[in-house]
Amino acid sequence: MNIITNLLYSLYFYYFIIPTPLYFSLFSFAILFPYIESFLILFIKNKLIIYNKVFHSLPILLFINTIIAILISSIKSITFYDAFLVLFLGTSFHLFTDIIKNKDIHIFYPFTKKGYSLSLSNYFDPIPIIILMTTIFIFIFKDKGELNWPLKIIPFLLLLIIFLIKYLIKRVIIRSLDINDQNLMLPTFNFSIWQIILVKESGSIIYRLNIINRKFESLKYFPSDISNESLELLNHSGLFKEFNKKYKYLYKKEYKNKGINHIMVFDLKNFFSLFKREQIYFEMRVKDNKIIKEYIRL
Repeated sequence: MNIITNLLYSLYFYYFIIPTPLYFSLFSFAILFPYIESFLILFIKNKLIIYNKVFHSLPILLFINTIIAILISSIKSITFYDAFLVLFLGTSFHLFTDIIKNKDIHIFYPFTKKGYSLSLSNYFDPIPIIILMTTIFIFIFKDKGELNWPLKIIPFLLLLIIFLIKYLIKRVIIRSLDINDQNLMLPTFNFSIWQIILVKESGSIIYRLNIINRKFESLKYFPSDISNESLELLNHSGLFKEFNKKYKYLYKKEYKNKGINHIMVFDLKNFFSLFKREQIYFEMRVKDNKIIKEYIRL
């Protein structure tokens, strides 16, 4: 659903910031360009090599933007600085949309392999979509000349304020509960409700915290119901080791189907997505104690 939000940002940019087709095209290209990795990972077994790295790296994207700005400014009536600024804005909007989600992005790759995530929004977050769509719908029929700059940027400022409030709420909860890892806290669609992952050897527990009435209750228990043989296979899998480097809060389960043992390892941070296809997991298929297939679903 991120692509819908980014497309709405493009329309917002066109209608309220600079209503010029060339600028709109450059902004749209920059904000949508990182999605090229979704196509490339189809042909790579270890998808984590580039996933949220190469095409979500600010240094790499700035280099690409520089090359494109040079080319565009040489054939179109636009200066290099204007072209680069519009491309940079598109890149920044995309990275902002991603970094507030639960999925870590390697924004400074290859200088560091650390992933960053504020975990302030679910994968499908209706707040920016509702605000942007309402704004576009209301003002698309009005004369844009009637709007001054402060009014044009109010929707985006409103989004920033909303996420800033969520960030402050999260920091207060982290300090009050003495949580060492902020990524253990997951947002919901309700400002007052947060989910907290508690990882244990026997399994993982998802708690629901209501900050209004301070009610703390167990939401779901994920037992580590996997055999020692399957666990041994996972520990010797190079692909699973790469998966476990990036995703720490895991839920393991296995089941048999037509004589094939399916070993599934889910990333709990994205397990509660409204859309199952957005769940991140590692799967290994075993027959007669031999691995016949293993892959990562991103």
